[in-house]
Amino acid sequence: MAPQIFEVKDLPTKSVTLYPSRAHIVRNIPDIQLAPGLNEIEIHGLAPAVDEQSVQIEGRGKSVTITDITVDLVPNKEEFEDVYPSESESEEDSSDEESCSDDDIPTVKALSKEIKELSAKLTAEEDRIGSVDQQFATLQSYFSDIKVKECTAEALSNALAVYEKERDRLFGIRQSATDTIASLTKQRARKESERKRANKEPQRAKVAALKEKNAARWAARRQREELRREARRVRAEHEKFWPLKTYRIKLNLESAVDTPAGSRRGSIGSVTLSKNSPEELDEGTEQVERNVSLQLSYVTTDAFWTPRYDIDVSSVNKTASITYRAELSNHTSETWRDAKVSLSTSQTSFSGLDDKPPTMNVWNVKLGYSADGDALLNAQEVGPGGYMQRLNMKEKNMGAPSKKMMWMARQQYPEPAQAGGGGVFGSSNTTGLFGNSNAAPPPPQQAPAMAMYSAQQMAPISLQHQQQQLLLHEQQQKIQLAYAFQDAPHPSRSAPGASSPSESAIDFQESTWEDYGLTATYEIPGTRTLAPSSLARRHKIVTLTATNIVLSHIAVPKLRASAFLRARVRNPSSAVTLLRGNAGVTLDGSFLGNTVLTRVAPGQTFILSLGVDPALHVSYTKPTVHRATLGFLSKESSHQYTRSVILTNNKSTPVELLVLDQVPVSQDERLKIEILEPRGLGREGDAVKTGGSAVEGRKEWGRATAVLKKGGEIAFNVSLGKGQACVLKLEYGARMPSGETMTLA
Repeated sequence: MAPQIFEVKDLPTKSVTLYPSRAHIVRNIPDIQLAPGLNEIEIHGLAPAVDEQSVQIEGRGKSVTITDITVDLVPNKEEFEDVYPSESESEEDSSDEESCSDDDIPTVKALSKEIKELSAKLTAEEDRIGSVDQQFATLQSYFSDIKVKECTAEALSNALAVYEKERDRLFGIRQSATDTIASLTKQRARKESERKRANKEPQRAKVAALKEKNAARWAARRQREELRREARRVRAEHEKFWPLKTYRIKLNLESAVDTPAGSRRGSIGSVTLSKNSPEELDEGTEQVERNVSLQLSYVTTDAFWTPRYDIDVSSVNKTASITYRAELSNHTSETWRDAKVSLSTSQTSFSGLDDKPPTMNVWNVKLGYSADGDALLNAQEVGPGGYMQRLNMKEKNMGAPSKKMMWMARQQYPEPAQAGGGGVFGSSNTTGLFGNSNAAPPPPQQAPAMAMYSAQQMAPISLQHQQQQLLLHEQQQKIQLAYAFQDAPHPSRSAPGASSPSESAIDFQESTWEDYGLTATYEIPGTRTLAPSSLARRHKIVTLTATNIVLSHIAVPKLRASAFLRARVRNPSSAVTLLRGNAGVTLDGSFLGNTVLTRVAPGQTFILSLGVDPALHVSYTKPTVHRATLGFLSKESSHQYTRSVILTNNKSTPVELLVLDQVPVSQDERLKIEILEPRGLGREGDAVKTGGSAVEGRKEWGRATAVLKKGGEIAFNVSLGKGQACVLKLEYGARMPSGETMTLA
């Protein structure tokens, strides 16, 4: 028996469930006629991106068993030209110009007729003149031939009388014709002038009409060309997703023959389809054909969805509007028509901003011997002599490393935000006088290709130390978030959920939300048709309005002399989870750029970076060092380091600012670190007032409090008045045995 063949594109789509990296499709195959015995069904045209292991067949019918299923990849039996034939471009319309005939106007037509008649009369009169001239020439020729000596006087007198008479007659005819020509010429000129006046306005209107008609003709031609270009684009889009190979499903179903109950033998099939109804057939009857309905489901990796957010922050009203959208993508060769679309995903991880404030790691130091003066420098501290510059200088002496090694160096030791000339306090990637301040922790394991090169240019870092740094970096991030808002009021938990759109705004249909543990499901109302496309379709899920957001500034001048504006926003919804995805950020109507939003549970707060605030100027002075030798028997070296931060508020309102700095933490009992300024910071948690005006003689500038945190970090909580400037001074001393120096632990 010949197999029944179904094309996937002809099967109705029941549902499409989109995931972040795949899609689950369910199609129906209704009303399949099965003959008694074995029946073979083939389904052609499944996209090559389909996971063949995910193909499942379910169905309903009476006494029908699915015996086996096979899935194989075969060449596409359809030709692209047959499905999407190229459209032949139609010929251009003829551009024959319409004649501007004068006969189209009655007045002009009558005048033209009169002018024509006058022209004919003129021609006749001119012909008469020509005839008279010819006769006169003949007369002259005749009398020229008369011989006077041979003629008598009487004959000569008669000849002269005839000549005189004929000459007078011809002259009269010519004179009459000349006068007539002059009169006719004047009449024709007058008629032509009248015709010109009568033809002027209609001709102008006709020319304008012709121009308009030609413009419409050219517009139609351009429109046809646009349609042709669009047709070529659509055809190229179809060709882009056209599969050279497709999956074919072969399905064998066995339809049992109804026989009397007493003669039936028991058998076991691989899969037995469920019955539509519990009816029992009468004994002794047979069913010739049976109807079954199958359901095909499969998973493809070329269709997915991603969350997209538009966050509009108002610094005046202290509110943030979050518009949550889903971008639906279908890069398969299939079109899912009139399908129920739902979105599903699990929780995702956080990715920070491209322009985020750096974080400092704990500055552990120990005693050691170092001949390199740069061994006392911070790895990524803002200032001259960065790692990449130092690396380039060594290339001249050692030879330039390969591109691969340079790339790996940049990945493990990123280039600092600012670079300058070398100096005593230049930047380094190995040890640092002002602490190890990598913005990101080094990877746990260094690539082999980089190991030999880094051994000559960097101090070795053990795997155990790198793992410790990774844990410390994670703890440091949590601490920074706590610092930024430890004194700021929290937004109210009674913030409203979905915002109400204005009456004049166009509303978008939103999705229903279901949250199951770590997985959220969005049901898009109605049905959708998802065709293959390079573009993503956006669907609005919900709009949320967060109130009482907290704006704050944070600065880490050691790593970057800038003040970063950040907003603390609470998810106002009690049901909607914001999943990890790209977000466009707008501040007070100005678009700032795109960032990545982390997963935010209902009621949870998140930190939104709003970039650098240019109205706050941050300056980090160069360090000063005073060295001395103490003791007579056991000599010690004493180093005193001083650095200052200068803050200037150019805003018209006071600001609250968190400034982070650090002092090294000793890992050796012979190395003693003491904070000299601000005075009173001896133990973790100590807090003292500090700071002073940057303008000489000015007393009122604001206030600042220094708090010693874990890992040698010092947090300056500054309240700076409008138009004011202040100085935050940090001074510490280090005592160590003579001949030894501080190195990174």
